[in-house]
Amino acid sequence: MQQTELPKHLWEFNQPEKEIVQELARAMEMPPFVAAVLVQRGFTDTESAISFLNPSLDDLHDPFLMDDMERAVERIRQALVSQEKVLVCGDYDVDGITSVALLKRSLPNSGIDVFTYLPNRLSEGYGFHEHSVCFAREIGATLMITVDCGITSRETVDYARQFGIDTIITDHHEQNGPLPNAVAVLNPKRENSSYPDDNLAGIGVAFKLVSALIQRGMLRFPITSMLELVALGTVADVAKLVGENRILVFHGLQALTHTSHAGLKALKKVAHIIPGRSMDPYTIGYQLGPRINAVGRLGAPEFALNLLLATSNQEAEQIARKMDQVNHKRQSIEEGILTTVRQEVDTMDLNAEPFIIVNGEDWHEGVIGIVASKITDRYFRPTCVITIKEGVGKGSGRSIPSFSLFDCLNQVSEHLIEFGGHQIAAGFRISPDKISDFKAACQAIAKKMLKPEDLIPSTEIDAQVEIQDVNFRSIRSLNRLAPFGLGNPKPKFLLKHLHHQYPPRLVGADGNHLKLTLASGNRYIDAIAFGFGQYFDKIVSAESLDVIATPEINQWNQRELLQLQIHDIRIYP
Repeated sequence: MQQTELPKHLWEFNQPEKEIVQELARAMEMPPFVAAVLVQRGFTDTESAISFLNPSLDDLHDPFLMDDMERAVERIRQALVSQEKVLVCGDYDVDGITSVALLKRSLPNSGIDVFTYLPNRLSEGYGFHEHSVCFAREIGATLMITVDCGITSRETVDYARQFGIDTIITDHHEQNGPLPNAVAVLNPKRENSSYPDDNLAGIGVAFKLVSALIQRGMLRFPITSMLELVALGTVADVAKLVGENRILVFHGLQALTHTSHAGLKALKKVAHIIPGRSMDPYTIGYQLGPRINAVGRLGAPEFALNLLLATSNQEAEQIARKMDQVNHKRQSIEEGILTTVRQEVDTMDLNAEPFIIVNGEDWHEGVIGIVASKITDRYFRPTCVITIKEGVGKGSGRSIPSFSLFDCLNQVSEHLIEFGGHQIAAGFRISPDKISDFKAACQAIAKKMLKPEDLIPSTEIDAQVEIQDVNFRSIRSLNRLAPFGLGNPKPKFLLKHLHHQYPPRLVGADGNHLKLTLASGNRYIDAIAFGFGQYFDKIVSAESLDVIATPEINQWNQRELLQLQIHDIRIYP
């Protein structure tokens, strides 16, 4: 049979060795296709598979393996003995705000007088700047602890030292140049780091500091009480869910499911999350996280911090409702800019210029990062969106796996005022008269670095499976691999030579999605294909289908139903 052109992605399928899969399946007493996923993820023996499937807090690394941890703990001990005031400075996103909340909820248990500072995104921008030093002087703080920022803030640390204020940096962003002249720099990504895991989010590094203080007897409370914040910040920052992050998020999600925390309960309520419903990374990423990020994006991160510090249910619910309103406002602003940017991108020759860079006057800088992310998702190109206000351009960028945005910005830094970030996401400031040169330099790098195949999204297939093997028991076995996210994506399986049991139908408000019932032999299963409504005519007339899908248990009207969530389709007419 000849296939028609439908797959959205390239299909990559490197089948694992059959003997290894079968041996692991027998030893673990699990279906072979689940064992195949473990093998694909690098867990080829029983010992490593058991460790992965049973994340244990006992397997967390000793926090004192992190460079400068001894120095950080000793400086905090000194602050306690001398009754110094301590200022915790964070960022305005979920990772930064949860990190500030973690230290604000933890350090006072030792008797330390703790104050907090979150920058205003609109007036101060990202990072650790002189504004926080000025505030420290105002309140008489002699020690500042940064969370989720500070690794490149050499001038700010030196400025603070002029006034006798010490700094402890805790961060997870890339080091760019010499380390700041701080008392301690806690960052698993610092050059020549001896720490075994460099995937921690900012909240993860802050958690390590608190763990070290507990280990030395300076704090006395169960660290498990903070895991819900760690899960929230780690998932929202899209950190890899491997190693320590997997352990922290696994236990944090369980704590978040049954939380008694006033602020988190209120946040779940406005997000319409049913009490007791199992929490997962999707819920954080698309329901809780955006409501926290929204207030930071629109210049009021203190709302989110106050929510996470609230002890009264009434106060928490009032703050959560306000945050929900701000989130709706953010969505409206974002949609207007996104429409404008899409119209411009659709006029570009993306084959000739693989790096999408757009700029506009007075776009809201708080949402340009989301716009860049959605443009990258839609066109699968590295993207920077720049807004120009009061003679300064502020940009936010997102990238694809094969192109490091941070490295690119580093190479064109002569055109920028400042920049920072990761391989996949970064921010910068630029003079408007430099934007043209910046675009040309970025395009030159992209053309040199990106091959045509890099610009086609691909889907990695974990294993081939038959409909007959998809049942409640096998899916529950598969779900033991959760939580799923970056570094441990939802498993995707190839199911071949399927046909329609019943005619497909369009679903969704705009008919954008497809509901199917697919069969093989005498067995059939329901399936949902989000975003495939436009292919209805081709799919309904297909003689046979191959699909890439994730089997799942769909809960509907208090019933559990088997379902395939389809990621891509290949049709044979």
